[in-house]
Amino acid sequence: MSVMLCGAVISHKERFAFSEDEKNFTGGVVRTLPSLNALRVFESAARRGSFKLAAEELFITPTAVSHQIRQLEARMGVALFRRDPRPIALTEAGRELFPAVRDALDRMAAGVASAQAVRSPRALVVTTTPAFASYWLIPRLPRAQQAMEPGSIIVQATEMVVDLHAGHADVALRYAAAPSSELVCTELLRDRCVPVCRPSLLDGMGPSGKTPHSMAGLPLIHYDWKHNTSHAPTWEKWVAGACEAGERAERLPDPAKGLRFSEEIHAMEAALDGQGVALLSSAITARALEQGTLLRAHDFALTGLGLFAVYSAQSPKREMIAQFLQAATA
Repeated sequence: MSVMLCGAVISHKERFAFSEDEKNFTGGVVRTLPSLNALRVFESAARRGSFKLAAEELFITPTAVSHQIRQLEARMGVALFRRDPRPIALTEAGRELFPAVRDALDRMAAGVASAQAVRSPRALVVTTTPAFASYWLIPRLPRAQQAMEPGSIIVQATEMVVDLHAGHADVALRYAAAPSSELVCTELLRDRCVPVCRPSLLDGMGPSGKTPHSMAGLPLIHYDWKHNTSHAPTWEKWVAGACEAGERAERLPDPAKGLRFSEEIHAMEAALDGQGVALLSSAITARALEQGTLLRAHDFALTGLGLFAVYSAQSPKREMIAQFLQAATA
């Protein structure tokens, strides 16, 4: 049994070159794009919020990451990152470019996963968001590998909703308010959104450092919800709900202040780094809470959505899917 985390792998030497057939296919217009490798490095640095973490992910040096980013900025004629004061942050141009590059690489990864599944009919392609892949699914993969028949698991981490009917994945783990009416759905858990932070941030603030007497003054961490929905967890909703539950307003933080990230996974990393309190899924923080690397900063929680396993009723891999889900949720 093997596990593959699917991503777009681009050679350092890759360049854009089009044959006459390819030029005809694109209407005779050759796309003028920067180096695909530089775009991949940019996406990793933007997603991880760090040149160092991008270097670790791509197995290159931080200097090489910085060099690729500077070449891309020179090629485009705009700054993509604000480097000082640290930590790095995307500029307005970087925020405009990031989702387009991320989605394009996600589609490439989906295509690679689909092609691999065709080549390996015993491979099970599982898709979910990067945050759920990192903090919920990956810790459960060893158990799934042991329980399943020989084959491969391909994990496709993407914010894109993958087309299961088209065979781009076999099963999706989706965070939603209600199950899909067009697919077979199994609810794996019902989530809550809890305020969490590194234990050192709460030192001396409450009994045993678990629940502070006051959250006022604690730095907050925000992140952008990917879909325009009324279910998005925000600090504004949390503060309003805590007040309705009987908490005094003067004991609560100012929801208008704090760090803001475009990705939930960055908010989690910032909380683990001790940069503030993040309002995160109880599912993705469960392991960190058990290990003590994060603590609940307050008892009040927002009602979250459900995590559903969804797949096509016509899937030829229903038995594999059942084995995987049983092992992953045991």
